[in-house]
Amino acid sequence: MITIQVAGIEQLREESHFPDELLRLMPVSSEEKLRKITNPDSYLRSLLGEILARYALVAYTGMQNRDIHFDIAEKGKPFLKGIQSVHFNITHSGDRVACAVSSSEVGVDIEHHRRVNFNVAERFFSPAEVRDLMGMEENARQEYFFRLWTIKES
Repeated sequence: MITIQVAGIEQLREESHFPDELLRLMPVSSEEKLRKITNPDSYLRSLLGEILARYALVAYTGMQNRDIHFDIAEKGKPFLKGIQSVHFNITHSGDRVACAVSSSEVGVDIEHHRRVNFNVAERFFSPAEVRDLMGMEENARQEYFFRLWTIKES
């Protein structure tokens, strides 16, 4: 089973006391890491990402928040330290943050739709995907780009 939690940073942005209250729910190591982020929206997305992960993991495993400890894998993906049977992934884009939790490897990705420089496709997509992409009308091209990008990210 996969559970997915999604939230937005709007209320955190509007209610200045919320971020500090949420920060108190995290271990000191997470707090120190978050306080180094200088961009306000990046800070809120990262804060909310960890809160969502903790909320989802507590609900999924029955663990207590204080017993949840994260580590980072070789390629930067977070994992639950000491528990190999639970996997999670966090993503954020624009004002949205999502977290997926599963008993097997899981990936989740959200993308804030914006105008795309399609040259980036040549770097990340296969030659066949680039050919298909460039052969489409603009609206279909945007949709196809984000569909492929999201699949690759997750």
